[in-house]
Amino acid sequence: MGQATIGIDLGTTSASAARLVNGAVQFLTPSPHGIPAVLALSENGEVLVGEAARLRLQETNKQINVDYFAN
Repeated sequence: MGQATIGIDLGTTSASAARLVNGAVQFLTPSPHGIPAVLALSENGEVLVGEAARLRLQETNKQINVDYFAN
């Protein structure tokens, strides 16, 4: 089996991932700009990630608590 090269960018506003295939970059996220770095919970407790989470937070229009980690 061949080797794989994968790059991951976990930014503060968006996250993206790509792999190198035959010398060409192939993005694994919907766009090179990545997905929004946002998490939210649906009404039934399901974890939402990215654009779905961003939309959920806009729809609820409630006060949002923000926590973050830093190394």
